[in-house]
Amino acid sequence: MKALEPFPVRRLAALCTAAGCTYLGLANHYAAMAQPDFFGFGAPPPPNGAFVAGFLELPGVLAGLPIILSGSVLGLDWVTEIGQILGATLFWYCAAWYTDCSRNIAGVEKPPRFVVWYMSTLVVISAVIFPFVAVAGVNVGHHFCANGASPYWADVLMYGIVMFWVTVGTFFACHRFRRWREQKRPPLVLGI
Repeated sequence: MKALEPFPVRRLAALCTAAGCTYLGLANHYAAMAQPDFFGFGAPPPPNGAFVAGFLELPGVLAGLPIILSGSVLGLDWVTEIGQILGATLFWYCAAWYTDCSRNIAGVEKPPRFVVWYMSTLVVISAVIFPFVAVAGVNVGHHFCANGASPYWADVLMYGIVMFWVTVGTFFACHRFRRWREQKRPPLVLGI
């Protein structure tokens, strides 16, 4: 009997992300259509799947940015959603490459160049926008009483998702900077 060999996670991650985000996009679209009209202050909260989709799709926004921008400019929500799904699929594929490299599947120690470039770009952008996102947290929910505005808890939850991903990227940027600094100047050890 032949033992099972480890399988690459990257393909499974990309396939599951594409399928999951497509399902969530369709479910959120139909859930938003089925919501009754909301009379009074504010607006109804987004469907619950919007937060899960936001968590999965947010790190891939950079990859899907050309399609997302074209969908936003043309006012076509389905084009914007396709850009978010494709971006999320690419991000989770790239992240799974690092898992495959750590498991040493197919004898590869480093991911391909485009994966390294994309993840490095995300890390740098996260470090650059971290202070701006942190300051933007002061304005979260200041319009919660306005007519047509989303509820306060929904704004806070979406801001928390954005801040989580930006903080993760900033952590990896600081870690990379610390390693580079230690290679340039090894730490001074005093023997007493």
